Amino acid sequence: MSGGHKRAVAWLGRLPRPPTWAVLLALIWTLEIYFVQEITLIPGHWQSLFGAAIYKIVRLGIDLLACAALLCALPRAALVALFAINPLFYGAVILYNDYYQQPLSIHAILETSGEGVQVSNAVWGLVDAWMAVFLVTFAIKLGLLVRGGARAPWAARRRPAAALFAGYVGLVAVVNPLLQPLSKIGTWDSVGGLGAIYGYSLTWLAELAYLDVDALRDRALARARALPVDVDRLDAAEASFPVGERIVFLQVESLDLALVDFTIDGREVTPNLNRLWRGSVRYAVQAPKGTGSSDADFRALTGLPPSTDVPTYKIPGYPYTGSFVERLARRGFEVLAVHGVTGEFFNRRRAYERMPFSELVFREELLAREISASESWAIDDGVVLDYAAARLRAAGGRHFEIVITATSHIPFPLPPGEKVFFPDEAADRFAYFDSVHYVDAAIGRFVDALPPGTTVVLYGDHISKMENPEVGYSQRLREGEGCVPFLIHMTGRDLRGLQRTGDDLALSCELSSLQAFRLVHRRIEASFTEAPEEPGPLAGRTTPRPAESAALVARDAY
Repeated sequence: MSGGHKRAVAWLGRLPRPPTWAVLLALIWTLEIYFVQEITLIPGHWQSLFGAAIYKIVRLGIDLLACAALLCALPRAALVALFAINPLFYGAVILYNDYYQQPLSIHAILETSGEGVQVSNAVWGLVDAWMAVFLVTFAIKLGLLVRGGARAPWAARRRPAAALFAGYVGLVAVVNPLLQPLSKIGTWDSVGGLGAIYGYSLTWLAELAYLDVDALRDRALARARALPVDVDRLDAAEASFPVGERIVFLQVESLDLALVDFTIDGREVTPNLNRLWRGSVRYAVQAPKGTGSSDADFRALTGLPPSTDVPTYKIPGYPYTGSFVERLARRGFEVLAVHGVTGEFFNRRRAYERMPFSELVFREELLAREISASESWAIDDGVVLDYAAARLRAAGGRHFEIVITATSHIPFPLPPGEKVFFPDEAADRFAYFDSVHYVDAAIGRFVDALPPGTTVVLYGDHISKMENPEVGYSQRLREGEGCVPFLIHMTGRDLRGLQRTGDDLALSCELSSLQAFRLVHRRIEASFTEAPEEPGPLAGRTTPRPAESAALVARDAY
């Protein structure tokens, strides 16, 4: 052994032994962090059992060294504050992972925190059980800290704190080149992939260091170019259907496929949806929630897969040249967007302006025009749909609207007296049915008020995540993805008899919502005077480039 090694061993041997309470505290803190990581940080790429085991062991070591170093270095008041924050952090990452089916990234925090705050008072109810567990562990940690008595002076803690911190940095320095460099977050790897090795803190720092705005935009564009969207099979199998000069895309919040023909005590929850479903070309499609509800209208308005890092509308400089909106405008359509939520929600206003729409009507415009005086975060869907129907009726020529609902968004707000199924139940799993029943009635009035020959494309943005075994309600999933209804309807006509695709394709949930949108785009554009299409940076991409971004394609099937 060299002299340097001997001195290092001797220095470590002089370190004081930690008291039992400190060891227990470090272990409990480490294990709760590790458990939260284990259920939320899932790699998006294949791993061998051996590789997965190595990842877990390394992450456990990183967690233990980090917790021990902080326990040794921080004063008691700082530790108490940190322990108090822990349950909120754990609840947030579990909730995000459960709701969006992907780990929480630092860019999601920075770019969508405003959206989360607007509905946070309701969604926290989804992690009540977890919060109870974390409050118990908080009490145990606090008890152990108090039991430890007065802290040793900093002079006595300095050397062990330095040793633990050096061990933490050294382990990360060794793992980084051997297992997975942190810089990979800037190319193909994900928060789940890197987080499985390093945990959240280091992965988030890597995001800030390597995944800037340009990288986010490049990743989103690479995914849009590379991801295969096979619409040719559906296009060849499906019959032609008429398209009117008035077209509306109706995006319904949290609309489960399982709602179709679902009854409670013999009463249909969505009678109007059921009626439309029976008279339309209809599909059961997978609709990944991704980074939020805006992913659905991004697909509808561009025909492209959205970013998996942040809502695509939030990426500065993302190009919308050649969007479906632009192609409609070149065919002489007035294009209008109507949504009862602020235009800042998911940054829709700025993105829509660049597509570009002829007119935008968000919550701000509805209030300014005295269409509503609501103080809620979302204007009632009944008001929004009545306004949208009036605009469609008044249209003098080719007219397109996308109308986005919000009332059936958690916390499922309803006007007084509108609860018909569960008037005395406050839990979300019951409130969902009354909320969607109310929205369904507004949809029925909306469709019935449209002029004959209006084309209506109605679809759910994503599933509700509401399960209710008490009434026998379970969501429809395929390969882990939620299934929603997607229908093409024409007022005054029954299109059901025109559909050629059988249930094995149309209703199996094999199709993605993006495939259905691509089909609709093709049929609408083919129905009107064609104009030369400007080749935008993403135009015409329906098949992957042979070697381009293969990891992105493998990471996300839709």
